Amino acid sequence: MYELNDLIIQTSFLIYSNPGVYALLLGSGISRPAGIFTGNEITLDLASKLSTMIEKKEVKDVSKWYKDYYKEDINYSKIIAKLGKTRSERSNFLKPYFEPTEKEKEEGKKIPTEAHRSIAKLVKYGYLRIILTLNFDQLMEEALRDEGINPHVISSVDSIKGTPPPIHSNCILFKIHGDYLDSRIRNTVKELEKYPEEYNVYLDRIFDEYGLIICGWSSDYDVALRNALQRIKNRRYSAYWAVKDNLSQTGKELLNFIQATEVPINNADQFFSSILDNIESLKKFKNPHPFTSKIAVESVKRFLSKNEYIKCHDLVKEETERVHKLITSEKFNVGIRCEKEVYQNRMHGYESAVNILLPIMNTIAYFGSGEYLKLIVSTTERLLPEMNYRDQGGLHWLQIYPALLLQYSIGIIALYVKNFEALKNLFLKTSYMKQDERKLVIEALNVRYIFYKGGYSDFVPYKEDKNLKTRVSDYLFELFQKILKTDIPEERKYEENFDIFEYLVGLVYLDKKYPELKTEKIISFPSGRFCWKYFSVEGNREKGKAIFEPFFKNYLKELLNNSFFNGSEERFNQCKKIYEDILPQYYR
Repeated sequence: MYELNDLIIQTSFLIYSNPGVYALLLGSGISRPAGIFTGNEITLDLASKLSTMIEKKEVKDVSKWYKDYYKEDINYSKIIAKLGKTRSERSNFLKPYFEPTEKEKEEGKKIPTEAHRSIAKLVKYGYLRIILTLNFDQLMEEALRDEGINPHVISSVDSIKGTPPPIHSNCILFKIHGDYLDSRIRNTVKELEKYPEEYNVYLDRIFDEYGLIICGWSSDYDVALRNALQRIKNRRYSAYWAVKDNLSQTGKELLNFIQATEVPINNADQFFSSILDNIESLKKFKNPHPFTSKIAVESVKRFLSKNEYIKCHDLVKEETERVHKLITSEKFNVGIRCEKEVYQNRMHGYESAVNILLPIMNTIAYFGSGEYLKLIVSTTERLLPEMNYRDQGGLHWLQIYPALLLQYSIGIIALYVKNFEALKNLFLKTSYMKQDERKLVIEALNVRYIFYKGGYSDFVPYKEDKNLKTRVSDYLFELFQKILKTDIPEERKYEENFDIFEYLVGLVYLDKKYPELKTEKIISFPSGRFCWKYFSVEGNREKGKAIFEPFFKNYLKELLNNSFFNGSEERFNQCKKIYEDILPQYYR
């Protein structure tokens, strides 16, 4: 799954900027999701089978049984020796633990995980060269070979001697605890207390010369490996430790000792696929700096083209939660005095908070359909605060601004590419709670509700001209002209779509807010710069018609098919007539 976690972005960029410099240290957390037993689990399972044959019944505590029966602690090497005399015999009864049956293959078990395959691709691209693994299985080898890579595998002291220096190998896979086909694998606590000197020398060199990315390893039982890490004298490159759950005290102490950065993750698959996605995006731009919005956009495009909805969903959710956490933090405290400078700084702070989320959602509105467009609803609703402000100050009303930025951005893009399904999700499916009543978001997500109802439109950081009639709309026009420059490069097209969007916001607001359409009950509705340009006394009404009339002539059917105006052309005509009759009254 994809993440926009800043630490994952940082890790990705370091790997991208320093190809071949970082080594991986992988624990059982990489292979366990594939259904591969750990060494300890295999030992206990074999002991269980052995005890059943001897006792003719199931034994609950096999470790105790083994010690009582054989007068020694349970040990992997000794127990497999009891069950098979030759290596061929031992290999045969170990295979089921590591090699999938046809049914298991169909179920996706005991085959390389997404993490294995992402790592293999990173090796293929030249970003990774050294993989240290504590796993007995051959899933990493399989994933590498599927990418056309034949790694130099180290699984014993003998195999170290014939291995070329890391710099002269495209991939070295050091299986520190051994391979399941070799009975010499390290498994027990005692076996993990001390490594052969040849291992120590090799590990010391790796840890001294390379950066380190750790994933799937708890560090609790590997005394020899902990000692090797603690012998590091020169930390030429950083260390990153991807952690799914909390580290134990032993792990925390080691993390602090080696000065590693803890990277919270959901799982190894997500971590490595995120790194791969980030690097593939960076590769496309070949940019020396990590412009995360571009990384995000390229990833969304890739997910859409490959129809990888879950990845796209997780990316959007991750970034949405990051924004939500930020805009509800103390940094955006609404309980302070609302002065002009504070208000303007707060607006810019909100704009900065959504600077990655906007291009993500723009890309979905531009290219997406179906279930992808539902993300417009969930994302917008997540950014909306509770709206029971009454006489509260301007900063309370301004809390709605991030969602408004999202609405404008998505809406203008959707109009530009004529994605009416996206507009439907934005206008007709997104809702909010107000005094225990669910309302369509269009009633609150507009400039009049946020800036004018709060009475702070003069604080908007735009030209100090008291004659400006639509300073908020004018400010947003210039803001989004910059934001959407790449998507809508032609200035005339941008201006037309901006004006049509604001026109449509007011028209849909009128339709939903006043279902009876009685003019005497219509108090106000949101308007924009189009109103002053085309419907005021000084405005060019004919120019306005040249923009709006062709749009509705060509696309009214699309709007109605997407449930706008209850799917009724008669309702649309009623709303439009009342709307345009009232608009000139705004600016006489």
